[in-house]
Amino acid sequence: MTISIFRAGKNPEMFAKMEREGTLVRGEVPGIYQVRRITNLPFQIVITNELEGDEYAAYRALTERAKEEDVAAVLDRVGASAGSDSLVDHFAALLRLVLEKNPQYFSLAKRREKDMDEHEYAVKVFMEVFKDEVDAKVNTAVDKIKVELDAANEKADKAKAEADKANAEADKANAEATEARAEADKVKAEAIANDAKWQKTLAEKEEIIKAQSLTNISNIMSSLQISAEKAMDLLKIPVEERHLYVALLPK
Repeated sequence: MTISIFRAGKNPEMFAKMEREGTLVRGEVPGIYQVRRITNLPFQIVITNELEGDEYAAYRALTERAKEEDVAAVLDRVGASAGSDSLVDHFAALLRLVLEKNPQYFSLAKRREKDMDEHEYAVKVFMEVFKDEVDAKVNTAVDKIKVELDAANEKADKAKAEADKANAEADKANAEATEARAEADKVKAEAIANDAKWQKTLAEKEEIIKAQSLTNISNIMSSLQISAEKAMDLLKIPVEERHLYVALLPK
């Protein structure tokens, strides 16, 4: 099932905005626009005054201020439908709607009726079309179409509401994710700062230990009158660190 909205004309600014946003795409047939991302059902907007070709004459004739050639094409199809009950009913209802929209073409229909006197069944159709009341079968068909259209519009509204809800939830999730990333960045920055402080404290402790060890080496050398190497042996200073102290001892 395809949801179709028929309009005689369009709002250029709204259509241009929808095309920029990617929610409206021009179809292969001029005048037919495909609507995207609003509902999961196929959805199209038909601008009847943009439709081209005889096959779309009936759509153009259903608008106010229809062209005479389009109304004439509908009249021709009514005449050509003689012999088929389903086609007669279809085009009879269509012609009635066309003439309700464009009463100025009533005389054209009557002239066409005279031109087609040899088609007795077609004349009968014309007489039915111009009755005061529309045939009950046509009314039933029109009511059915209206009910189906209302149901389709209700489904479309429900689908749009669900899409809006999903979009709102997605926006909320994105906001929460952004907040979580900011909090993670804050924790990471604090961890880096704490690590820098710890490294600084460790370096300060090492300097204090080194200064104390240097004092101890000097005191032992002075008290025992021994060399720096022997003093460091007594203090069990690692061999790989001794050159650091030797460089700082008085010559």
